[in-house]
Amino acid sequence: MFDASPDRVYAAVQKVIRDHYIITFIDDKQMMVSFQTPETRMFVGMSGSANVEAENGKGKLHITLQRNASGIQNNIIKWVGEELNKKN
Repeated sequence: MFDASPDRVYAAVQKVIRDHYIITFIDDKQMMVSFQTPETRMFVGMSGSANVEAENGKGKLHITLQRNASGIQNNIIKWVGEELNKKN
């Protein structure tokens, strides 16, 4: 959970995913972004989604990936935190 409003977290999630992955679908009403990681010689691309929920006025981020890839989850969380810190 981030110490920021759900709207700010969602905006940061969109920017981070747009900067690093390929957005395949956005649902602003549900605060959800679906994305695809790029495919390279060493890495098979995968699908994922990130959605933001409001909890006690703060944004709680949920990331779902096609398969276990904690590195991608950790990167998204780190990048969203960095993006939120830029705006403070």
